[in-house]
Amino acid sequence: MRPRRCTRLVPLPRAAPPGAETARPGRGVLVRLPDLSADAARNAAWDDLLACADWAWTFRDPDSLSAVGIRLLQLARDVLPEWGDAETAGLDHES
Repeated sequence: MRPRRCTRLVPLPRAAPPGAETARPGRGVLVRLPDLSADAARNAAWDDLLACADWAWTFRDPDSLSAVGIRLLQLARDVLPEWGDAETAGLDHES
């Protein structure tokens, strides 16, 4: 039996062309568009976790559950250091 792979979700491109920080639609209202590219990789990782969780929910097998665990650990390595000490989060182990 070959291992199942989770479907990867691709982040959507920015709503504005690169370099366009502001736009003036309508009657002089200034709209500032957020820079979404800064979090694109992290958002894609969260989307990947959700896709794997959906896959695991559907098939409920050990392989898909392992995929969810792997994605969760990858996100934990990225997010937990921002919120505190990596040692207390249990991420100081060498791989």
